[in-house]
Amino acid sequence: MTANAKAQLRGHVLVVEEEPGVRGLIARALTGAGATVTEAASAKEALAAIDAQPPDVLVVAFKLG
Repeated sequence: MTANAKAQLRGHVLVVEEEPGVRGLIARALTGAGATVTEAASAKEALAAIDAQPPDVLVVAFKLG
């Protein structure tokens, strides 16, 4: 791999974050790196998303309201 080559991600990532702007920023970065991304704004949404399609990786906010 050259110094200018970008790493490519594979797999499904679930991003759980209440703030839409933060969630979108993380999702865009991961999508741009090659991952398939699902977004959830709450723990309830995250659990439903996990039931529908279990992710390979979770990115979860430290504190959900």
